[in-house]
Parts: sequence; structure tokens; C-alpha cells
Amino acid sequence: MENHRPSPQEMDGLRRSLERAQRTSAELALTVEISRALAQAIDIEEIGRVAVRAALEMTGASEVCLWVANGQLLCVYAERALPSEPPNDEERQRRIWQAFKAQRALVLRPTGRQDGLDSEPASSYVALPVLFSDEVLGVLEMLDPPLLEHVDEQLETLTSVLPMIGLALKNAFVRRENERVTTQLRSLVAELRDNQELLESQNAELQAQSEEISAQNEELLTQSEEIQSQAEEIQVQNEELSEQQRELERRNAEIERANQELAQLFELSRQQEARMRTIVDATADGLMVVDGQHRVLAVNPALELLTGYSAQDLVGRTCTYLLDAHDCDGHSLCESTCPFLHPFGGGPSSVDATVTSRDGRQIWVNVAYGSIYGPDGKPTAVVHAIRDISARKEVEELKDEFLGMMAHDLRTPLTSIRGFAQLLHRQALREQGQEATVKNLEVIDRQSARMLDMINRLLDLTRIKMGRLELRLEPTNLAELAERVVESTQATTEAHRLVLHKQSHELCGQWDRTYLERVLGNLMDNAVKYTPAGGEITVRIEGALVMAGRATWPGDLAPCPSSESPCWAVVSVLDQGVGIAPEEQSHLFERYYRTADGRTTAGGLGLGLYISKGVVEAHGGRIWVESEPGKGSRFSFALPLEGVGVRTQA
Repeated sequence: MENHRPSPQEMDGLRRSLERAQRTSAELALTVEISRALAQAIDIEEIGRVAVRAALEMTGASEVCLWVANGQLLCVYAERALPSEPPNDEERQRRIWQAFKAQRALVLRPTGRQDGLDSEPASSYVALPVLFSDEVLGVLEMLDPPLLEHVDEQLETLTSVLPMIGLALKNAFVRRENERVTTQLRSLVAELRDNQELLESQNAELQAQSEEISAQNEELLTQSEEIQSQAEEIQVQNEELSEQQRELERRNAEIERANQELAQLFELSRQQEARMRTIVDATADGLMVVDGQHRVLAVNPALELLTGYSAQDLVGRTCTYLLDAHDCDGHSLCESTCPFLHPFGGGPSSVDATVTSRDGRQIWVNVAYGSIYGPDGKPTAVVHAIRDISARKEVEELKDEFLGMMAHDLRTPLTSIRGFAQLLHRQALREQGQEATVKNLEVIDRQSARMLDMINRLLDLTRIKMGRLELRLEPTNLAELAERVVESTQATTEAHRLVLHKQSHELCGQWDRTYLERVLGNLMDNAVKYTPAGGEITVRIEGALVMAGRATWPGDLAPCPSSESPCWAVVSVLDQGVGIAPEEQSHLFERYYRTADGRTTAGGLGLGLYISKGVVEAHGGRIWVESEPGKGSRFSFALPLEGVGVRTQA
């Protein structure tokens, strides 16, 4: 078997994904470097240098200039990478003011212009406003940047840096204002000191003067107190500005930490994605992920190898009937077990099924479902784990064939043993003093009958499994058959009360009487096993109509009025047992399946319901169960009546 090699298209897609990842990583690293440089810049000129060089590197423009608003737009730093032909000063000022006032990017693409006989394209132009909150602090101008078709994506990284430039400019403005206020305060304090010395000199000279000079001195002292109060107010304002400066520094530190955490999370996500892809690609089971719209999101190489379909054949297509999957009963897997159609435990978590490969082969697989739930608790995607069980199915077929041959070979000698035991039993009954022999022969007869029943079940199992169940159809009155089975079952138990309800004394059809007695007997034996002592078991025999052309069981069955001829004969066995959990009901009619209570409290091989289902369906009928934990169970089967087809009733 050849190993799957990626196609050129897949290699090209992987190469483009790698280039995008490398470009994103480089842009993220450059953003972090710019953030650090802006955090360390302390004046407007240095901020302009960092911003201009970042724009040059990110856009490849021939010239970049940072214009800062200070009453008017002034260029604080400019740098030219390549020779260019800038627009005239008047047009340039108009464009810069246009971006400044509109508070949004101005992008001009090249257009052709005529100059003599030669046609030359005009240069491209980009002006990006620099904002802090809603305040425009300046404009970052780029001449002749190579613009792509999707310019928004091209400038996305540079646009994400603009808030950092705005914050750095705001910090520089605040820092410059603080320096100006501090200088004024120092000058004012020096002036106050000079005034204080002058006042002290005047006070010493005027000590001998009159009360008028004293009054003037008091007035000067009052003025001095007012000036001191103003100085204190200025000091408070200075402290508030210092606190704001510390808050800005704290926020800068938080932004730096957030950038570092984002870089770490990105790297961790990339590593986890790589590990998960390695695990998925290395698993031996086929995997298929389907979303809520039933679209295939991803498949692994094992599924491609199993089905012969490539990922390109499957991904993006609707999964419904994609692999033509059917369960053991021939039902479409999409209708019977899809987790989106049967959520919250409504369907099985795994099921055996057949799928069709690309070359038309039927492959036995086991499909296990795993739902991925969203915040609302509903499944958003389902992972299908598909395992090849063809070898196991071949072994099961060989085992079934072996069991059939073994049961057939054992039945003949066992029938002879039982016949001779019954003959010896009748002889011992006619003789005196043979009571012990009679009891022993009765034990042999009962055990032989039990073993013969087990052998017959194995034979039925093999015939049903291999599609070789042969029915001996003959006119059969289902009401009389039920009476016999109820009487024989009642004879086996004194701890339960068996009740038979018949809609009519005659409900006849062309059926195999022996097999139907086994089916009804098996249902009643189960009811006796699981009903507590003193409980009541009810058997109902009635006719029914189907309310729709395509019946769902038992939803479309309706009781048959006396004026109508029934289409179906329905037999139900109701017990007062512990009930059956919903998640177990879908498995009851599978081979060898036994409920959790059955494994601990009742014997058996787990074949009775499987055989009953095969017998009923061989008659063209249906069998089902209705049960709630703690409220008992109702097992029912419906058989088509002789000469009457399914019909629609309004």
C-alpha cells in the first residue's frame, strides 16, 4: 500500500500558510519592538524618529514624515529611504489637514498623467491620523508606499501601532507641560524669596515709623499670605500632575506585560496546534470532523487510506450520505445515529456500520461519536472516529457458522437423550419403589429441555444472522396462541399474576405458530424475571390501524374500531419491573446485550430479544419497547394480518 504524499496544491497551501505565519510573527515582533522603543522615548523628536522608521520598514515608502499639531501642523521628524517626487507644499499641506480634520486615513493610489509624449504614473500617498482617545495629535505621512489591492490588510499592523504613537506623543506633551510649569514655579519661588527679603528690609527700616506704615506692613503681610496660598495650590496641582504621570507609566508597563503575554499565548497556541495535528495524523483510526451544518471540516490521513477519498474530495462537502454508511439493519447512519439529529444521548455513542469506499468496496467499520459543545451546551461540531473492523466481522461470521454447525450436531443426540429419559420416566411411573428414579429422570428431562432450548436459540441466532430463517406459515389464531403461552407461563410461577386481555377471540393470520410462541414466551419470561414477587403481568392482544403511509412505531398506530377491519395484530406484554434507562433501550435488541440490572439479577445469554426481533421482522412486522425507569416496561410487536395491506387513514 503506497504512502500518501501531499499534492503540489497541498504543498503550496502549506507554504503560503507558513509564509503568513512567519509574516505575522515578524509583524508581531516588530510591534513589540516599536512598543518598547516608544515606551523609552522621552521627547517628541525621538518619538518621531521611532514612528517614522517603523513606518518606513512596514510600508516600504520612499519618505515618511510625522506632523504634530501645536497650534499648527509642524513636521517634527522626516526620513527619506528612496528618491521620490513629493507633492508640492500647498497640495501636501491640504492632504495633511484633510486627514487631520477627518480623523481617518487618506489613501491615494497612483494615477497616470501626461507630460509631453511620455506617460508617467503619479506617486501613491498615505496619511494616517495619530489619535489619543478622541484627540488628534498629529499625522503620519508616507510618500510613494507600494500599495496592495487590500490596503486595509497591508496597513493593519501599522494602524495597530498608531495608538501607541498617540500615547507616546500625549506623554511627551504632558512631560513638556510639566517641565514648563515646574520652571514657572521655580521662577515664582525665587521671586517670592526676593520679595520676602525686600519686605524684611523695609520692615527693619520702617520699625520707627508711624502706625500708617505699620498698617501698610500688615497689608503687605496679607498679600504675602495670599501668594503663599497660591503657591500651595500650584504645589497641589503639580502633585496631581505627578500622579497622572505615574498612572501613565503604570499603564505603559501593563501594555508591555500584555504584549509579552500575547506573544507567549500565540506561541503556545501554535505549539498546541502542531501537537494536535501530529496526534491526528498519526492515529490509526480514521477521523472526520463535521460542523452543525453537516459540512466536513477536516479528515486525517487514516480516513483517506481507509476510504480511498482524499481530503480534497471530502472537506467542505455535506457529510450526509457521503460515505453511504448503513448500520447492521440496513438503516442509513445519517438518519438513525447522527448526534445533531439525536442530541443529548438520544443516539448511540458508537455503532457498527458499512461504508462504501471510492472504488465501490463495502467496508465494515465501527463509528464512534464525540460531540464538541458550545457555550449554550449544544453541539457545534462532531468528531467521527472510524475504525476498520472487517477482520473482526470475518471472525464473527466464522463463529456464527461454527455455532450453527455445533448446535445442529448437538441437537440430534440431545433429542435422543431426552426421548429415552422420557421413556424411562414412563416405565418408572408404572413400577413400585422407583420414586428416586422418577425424580432423577425428571431432572434429566428438565435439563435436557433447557439445553435443547439453548441449542435452538443458537440455531435461530445463526439462521437470523445469515439470513436463512425459514418460516412455516399456516393459519394461526393469535388469541388462542396467547392463551396457551399465558397458561404455560403461569404454571411456572406462583409469585406473579398473569392477566390476558383480548380484543377479539379470533385474530388470525398466516404465521409460523412455533416461532411466535417462542417470541411471546420469551417476552413473558423476561417480564417474570424483572417483576417483583406479587406483581402483575398483563398481555394485550388487539387489532390496530396505521395512521400514515409510512409508519413509525408505535407513534402511527391507532386502536381499531369495531366497524373497521384491522391491518395489524399487536401483542403487548406489560410488567411492573424496574424499567429500562433510555440509553439502554436502543441496544436491547442487539446480540448478547443485557442491561445493567439483567447482568446482576437475571440469567440468560442476551439472545432472546435479538431472536424475537429477527422472527417478527421475518413476518414483515415490527417490535419495540416503551419504558421509564421505576415505572415498568411494555414490550410490543405488530404482525400484518392475512390479505390486508397497510393503508392510510385520515
